[in-house]
Amino acid sequence: MANPELKWWHVRWGLWGRRLKKVGFWLAIVLAVGCTLFVVTLSVPAFFKPWLAIRNLRNDPNAWLVPKAPSDKSLAQLSGATIEEYGYSIQTPWAEPSIFNGVRHSIANVTFRKDHVGMFFPDPSGQSDPLEGFRSNPDTRKLFSKKAVQSNYDMMAAAMSATPENAKWWRGPRENMGLLVLLVNKTVGMLDYHDIYTIEAGGMRGFQLGDPAKPPYRVQLHLYDEADRHIRIDIGALGPEGYPLTQAELNAMVASIRPAGKK
Repeated sequence: MANPELKWWHVRWGLWGRRLKKVGFWLAIVLAVGCTLFVVTLSVPAFFKPWLAIRNLRNDPNAWLVPKAPSDKSLAQLSGATIEEYGYSIQTPWAEPSIFNGVRHSIANVTFRKDHVGMFFPDPSGQSDPLEGFRSNPDTRKLFSKKAVQSNYDMMAAAMSATPENAKWWRGPRENMGLLVLLVNKTVGMLDYHDIYTIEAGGMRGFQLGDPAKPPYRVQLHLYDEADRHIRIDIGALGPEGYPLTQAELNAMVASIRPAGKK
């Protein structure tokens, strides 16, 4: 006959074994849930961070601006001086220009003293365009749509058309981060221009910030030639007596831009 004491210990260890299995099972579940919550706690803020940053831009009026067509697309007849700088020529409505090249000849500051107008023309080859940098970098290029990275012009078009409304919390952080980059680029560059216009004339296309007929009577042009090179030009009145540039004259100036020496 089997020893009753050994049988009792066998039964007791069997019960403890089953209890330990149950405890181990639930302990594994608790540990799995705890690890999951820990990972979620770390990853959720990262997932929503770009979306939350975009929400903070909702109060910036410039973030909601989108390009519109100018009220006048005609071309005025220009009879002023032609400026030739950095391999490009551009005709103006004004005479008697005074040109000062900035440090290392990287910027041309043109003053038309008689008409109280100034023109700021950075060397296109020396410009550092953040959007072009994002587009050319294989890692950051993935943040944007295939359409946006087709050209430098398309990247600028995507930035000018971006609004906080395009951000959705359920979209991945990569897509919202790309939108955030575009929005920041637009809002930082808008300053007090208040309006964005599309502009296309001659061999140039791009965007015009500001209305020459509205205060502060200055505009900034972001133009792209047929080779997708970015040309930036700032034009503004020098004081209240500054020359009132018309949209038709501005259109004609854009249409006149071509490689220097080419008619």
